[in-house]
Amino acid sequence: SMGWVYYLKGDYERAVQYLLDALRRVYDDPVVNEHVGDVLLKMGYPDSAVRYYKRSLMLLEKGKEGEKGQRERVLEKLKELGVSP
Repeated sequence: SMGWVYYLKGDYERAVQYLLDALRRVYDDPVVNEHVGDVLLKMGYPDSAVRYYKRSLMLLEKGKEGEKGQRERVLEKLKELGVSP
């Protein structure tokens, strides 16, 4: 997505705009939720990032399709933030 491209370029303001827009259309996508969390974490909002990481994890556990290894990756991010799932 364009949001992820901006994230990779370090343009977090634009990235979060595109990703939140995508999330309005596909709110139940675990990948987009994780990416929003990643951007918010880079922007200095760890509490908000945790909310999106937990939502991503919940969607994966409900059977929504994500990326290979995504569940483990999100669990690791939560662990690094000192948060239990």
